[in-house]
Amino acid sequence: MSNQPLRTNGHTQQCLCYDCTLILARRGDAVNHPKHYTHGAIETIDVIEDWNLGYHLGQVIKYISRCDHKGKRLEDLKKAQWYLEREIAREAKDDPLQSLP
Repeated sequence: MSNQPLRTNGHTQQCLCYDCTLILARRGDAVNHPKHYTHGAIETIDVIEDWNLGYHLGQVIKYISRCDHKGKRLEDLKKAQWYLEREIAREAKDDPLQSLP
């Protein structure tokens, strides 16, 4: 077994398989695949779309996923909270019983 550090998908840093090549390519594209959204094995946008989260919850996931990678942790967490509170308010408006503690 090698002592080489592993990528997030469990492969070594030297691996050139299709998945590893894709991960590396995405990390170098600041427009289509910014580093602060591709730090793990799954890109943030893929999670949001796969889970059909919609705008508000998608923003919550976006800000939480990048909070440790963009340099403004508290600001990103507050933004996530803002969008979550808007989603909760929207849900409460649609069903008043949902707003009860």
